[in-house]
Amino acid sequence: MRWILCGVGWLSVALGLIGAFVPLLPTTPFLLLASWCFSRSSPRFDRWIRDHRLLGPFLNYRRTGLTRRAKTVAMISVGTMLLLSALLVATPILQLMLAAIAAGLMVAISRVPNARPAHP
Repeated sequence: MRWILCGVGWLSVALGLIGAFVPLLPTTPFLLLASWCFSRSSPRFDRWIRDHRLLGPFLNYRRTGLTRRAKTVAMISVGTMLLLSALLVATPILQLMLAAIAAGLMVAISRVPNARPAHP
Protein backbone atom coordinates (compact mmCIF):
# COMPACT_ATOMS: atom_id res chain seq x y z
CA MET A 1 0.00 0.00 0.00
CA ARG A 2 2.92 2.32 0.73
CA TRP A 3 4.14 2.11 -2.87
CA ILE A 4 0.67 2.76 -4.24
CA LEU A 5 0.27 5.86 -2.05
CA CYS A 6 3.69 7.12 -3.13
CA GLY A 7 2.79 6.58 -6.78
CA VAL A 8 -0.54 8.37 -6.40
CA GLY A 9 1.27 11.15 -4.54
CA TRP A 10 3.80 11.72 -7.32
CA LEU A 11 1.09 11.50 -9.98
CA SER A 12 -0.84 14.14 -8.05
CA VAL A 13 2.23 16.38 -7.82
CA ALA A 14 2.67 16.09 -11.59
CA LEU A 15 -1.01 16.86 -12.25
CA GLY A 16 -0.85 19.77 -9.81
CA LEU A 17 2.16 21.23 -11.60
CA ILE A 18 0.44 20.81 -14.96
CA GLY A 19 -2.66 22.43 -13.45
CA ALA A 20 -0.64 25.55 -12.69
CA PHE A 21 -0.46 26.14 -16.45
CA VAL A 22 -3.63 24.49 -17.80
CA PRO A 23 -6.72 26.58 -17.00
CA LEU A 24 -9.30 23.85 -16.24
CA LEU A 25 -7.00 21.54 -14.29
CA PRO A 26 -6.92 22.48 -10.59
CA THR A 27 -3.58 22.76 -8.79
CA THR A 28 -4.41 22.85 -5.09
CA PRO A 29 -6.63 19.73 -4.90
CA PHE A 30 -3.93 17.61 -6.53
CA LEU A 31 -1.30 18.98 -4.17
CA LEU A 32 -3.63 18.26 -1.25
CA LEU A 33 -4.01 14.69 -2.44
CA ALA A 34 -0.24 14.38 -2.87
CA SER A 35 0.33 15.69 0.64
CA TRP A 36 -2.20 13.26 2.08
CA CYS A 37 -0.64 10.32 0.23
CA PHE A 38 2.88 11.29 1.26
CA SER A 39 1.86 11.78 4.90
CA ARG A 40 0.75 8.14 4.96
CA SER A 41 3.54 6.63 2.89
CA SER A 42 6.79 8.59 3.09
CA PRO A 43 7.87 11.05 5.80
CA ARG A 44 10.71 12.18 3.53
CA PHE A 45 8.42 13.14 0.64
CA ASP A 46 5.92 14.63 3.09
CA ARG A 47 8.63 16.96 4.47
CA TRP A 48 9.78 17.76 0.95
CA ILE A 49 6.36 18.87 -0.30
CA ARG A 50 5.55 20.83 2.89
CA ASP A 51 8.89 22.65 2.85
CA HIS A 52 9.03 23.26 -0.90
CA ARG A 53 9.17 27.00 -1.55
CA LEU A 54 6.59 26.91 -4.37
CA LEU A 55 4.37 23.97 -3.39
CA GLY A 56 4.45 24.38 0.39
CA PRO A 57 2.23 27.49 0.57
CA PHE A 58 -0.62 25.52 -1.03
CA LEU A 59 -0.47 23.19 1.98
CA ASN A 60 -0.59 25.73 4.84
CA TYR A 61 -3.91 24.20 5.86
CA ARG A 62 -1.98 21.47 7.70
CA ARG A 63 -0.79 23.96 10.29
CA THR A 64 -3.97 25.99 10.62
CA GLY A 65 -6.77 23.66 9.47
CA LEU A 66 -9.66 24.59 7.19
CA THR A 67 -12.94 26.19 8.06
CA ARG A 68 -16.07 24.20 7.28
CA ARG A 69 -16.93 26.75 4.62
CA ALA A 70 -13.52 26.29 2.96
CA LYS A 71 -13.97 22.52 3.01
CA THR A 72 -17.42 22.82 1.46
CA VAL A 73 -16.21 25.19 -1.26
CA ALA A 74 -13.22 22.93 -1.98
CA MET A 75 -15.37 19.82 -2.26
CA ILE A 76 -17.94 21.51 -4.49
CA SER A 77 -15.29 23.01 -6.78
CA VAL A 78 -13.30 19.77 -7.00
CA GLY A 79 -16.43 17.74 -7.66
CA THR A 80 -17.72 20.16 -10.26
CA MET A 81 -14.45 20.48 -12.17
CA LEU A 82 -13.76 16.75 -12.20
CA LEU A 83 -17.35 15.97 -13.18
CA LEU A 84 -17.16 18.45 -16.05
CA SER A 85 -13.82 16.99 -17.08
CA ALA A 86 -15.27 13.47 -17.00
CA LEU A 87 -18.17 14.57 -19.18
CA LEU A 88 -15.79 16.06 -21.74
CA VAL A 89 -13.64 12.92 -21.93
CA ALA A 90 -14.98 10.16 -24.15
CA THR A 91 -12.73 7.38 -22.86
CA PRO A 92 -14.32 5.33 -20.04
CA ILE A 93 -10.96 4.55 -18.42
CA LEU A 94 -10.20 8.27 -18.12
CA GLN A 95 -13.64 8.85 -16.66
CA LEU A 96 -12.95 6.15 -14.05
CA MET A 97 -9.58 7.69 -13.27
CA LEU A 98 -11.21 11.10 -12.77
CA ALA A 99 -13.83 9.52 -10.50
CA ALA A 100 -11.10 7.84 -8.44
CA ILE A 101 -9.19 11.11 -8.16
CA ALA A 102 -12.37 12.90 -7.08
CA ALA A 103 -13.09 10.27 -4.43
CA GLY A 104 -9.53 10.48 -3.11
CA LEU A 105 -9.67 14.26 -2.95
CA MET A 106 -13.02 14.21 -1.15
CA VAL A 107 -11.62 11.84 1.47
CA ALA A 108 -8.45 13.92 1.84
CA ILE A 109 -10.35 17.21 2.21
CA SER A 110 -12.82 15.75 4.68
CA ARG A 111 -9.98 14.49 6.90
CA VAL A 112 -8.32 17.92 7.22
CA PRO A 113 -8.70 19.29 10.75
CA ASN A 114 -11.25 22.05 11.28
CA ALA A 115 -9.76 25.50 11.82
CA ARG A 116 -10.56 27.24 15.04
CA PRO A 117 -12.86 30.16 14.38
CA ALA A 118 -11.27 33.57 14.84
CA HIS A 119 -12.57 35.37 17.91
CA PRO A 120 -13.56 38.98 17.24
